[in-house]
Amino acid sequence: MRKKLKKQLLISLCCFSLISLAVLLMPLAGERETLTQRGLNCAVGILFWSGLLSGILSWVFIHRKNRKYLSVHTDKGRRPAAVRFFSTRAAVLADSVLIVSLIGVIAGNISKQFHPAAEYIFLFLFVTALYLHFLTNSNLFHHIEQSTAKKNW
Repeated sequence: MRKKLKKQLLISLCCFSLISLAVLLMPLAGERETLTQRGLNCAVGILFWSGLLSGILSWVFIHRKNRKYLSVHTDKGRRPAAVRFFSTRAAVLADSVLIVSLIGVIAGNISKQFHPAAEYIFLFLFVTALYLHFLTNSNLFHHIEQSTAKKNW
């Protein structure tokens, strides 16, 4: 069951990574109104929204499909992933990148002295780390990590 959950979580992660890819491709779309620029703008928008919808739908599907199993095998007193930080080993990395990239995005917007490429990189890291925050602090990921640790003992 653990391998199946891991595979489903990876699919959801890949869907959410499309959003980060769309953020990374935003500078290529540009602001000019040529036909190529319009096409790139459209492609970036489609990539963003398809990543968001497919990620949410896959996450909902995982939880609905495994609701009974997860209700038995997860802690009842755990806080929601949105307010839980540094709860697993992977979450420590994701949350650290989230905090550093948020500081970078805010500093870039306030100082206006960052190179545009640096601003997009910080934004890319922030978006990626934000979705990783929710995935790595979730009950599902916590259960997968606990079962892996028990198996290694």
